[in-house]
Amino acid sequence: MKEMFRELMREELEAFRVMLKQDIREETLEHVRSLESENKALKEEIVELEKRVENVEIQQIKDDQYRKKADIIISGVPQVEGESSTNNTVLINTVLQNIMSKIGVQLNPSEIVAAHRLRRVGNMAPAIILRLVAYEKKEAIMRAAKQTRLTAEVLGGSRNIKIFFNHHLSRHYRLLFKEARTLREHGFQYVWSRGDGVILAKMNGENANAKVHTILKASDIEEIKRLHPRRVSNN
Repeated sequence: MKEMFRELMREELEAFRVMLKQDIREETLEHVRSLESENKALKEEIVELEKRVENVEIQQIKDDQYRKKADIIISGVPQVEGESSTNNTVLINTVLQNIMSKIGVQLNPSEIVAAHRLRRVGNMAPAIILRLVAYEKKEAIMRAAKQTRLTAEVLGGSRNIKIFFNHHLSRHYRLLFKEARTLREHGFQYVWSRGDGVILAKMNGENANAKVHTILKASDIEEIKRLHPRRVSNN
């Protein structure tokens, strides 16, 4: 009788042990599933937050560039007597008017928001930053300058110094443009920037059907380089 009782107790104890293990296993699995679900939700939330931050940063970059939309950076222009860092009258009424007459554009002082020289870089005359009232006027000046191709000689300087008219790029787009120029090592003959800061790259400018690549961020350059491996010179 005692043996039967002990056997019964062992069986009940074993059954209880098995049931307990099963309950613990199910609770553990449920807890793991809950943690995995929470982890997935957190990952999705992080991805969404990263997208929001990226969108905010992109908008800030666009806003920064938009404020420079009607600006032109003119480099290679020799300084003239009477120019002053505190009074831009000579710069606006003499220097800029002289430049505009050379490219065939009429620019009234009322069309200028501001104009001044930037800091000197090396031995070159400081570049001029010109902010205009209207973006359309800026585009007219840029088109005329591209067709004329001046040197400093026409303004009393050296014929070896070219005068360049460039868009005023924000720091983001300046760095991006500098990096984009390395695409020439990958077969891209033409790399240029639009007034809104967007950088474009084209392999053959003479081919109207050649694809134009739009560059908005550094990853775009890396993708283009991946698709067009660096060309090795045979020399």
